[in-house]
Amino acid sequence: MLVAGTAVSVYNISQAEDHWRATAQESAGFLGGVGGAKGGALVGGVIGAWFGGIGPPVGVIVGGIIGGIGGGWGGRKAGASVYDWEKRALY
Repeated sequence: MLVAGTAVSVYNISQAEDHWRATAQESAGFLGGVGGAKGGALVGGVIGAWFGGIGPPVGVIVGGIIGGIGGGWGGRKAGASVYDWEKRALY
């Protein structure tokens, strides 16, 4: 997944009109995805523990996937917004 994600990010940056904006967007999306996956896995494990048995590992996997997707999406949006704000503020 890391190699595929990196390849997609490199492609997106190379095809963008504003390479710096795309770099900010892709890097924030990557970091948001990692953080979201970590947090989602933690929450999913805790919720899964309430069910006992195989609940915790299933909760970690499902929570990590959902958290990673949400964190990646939020990170991309935040990265683009911060870049646009900074560009307006300085130029």
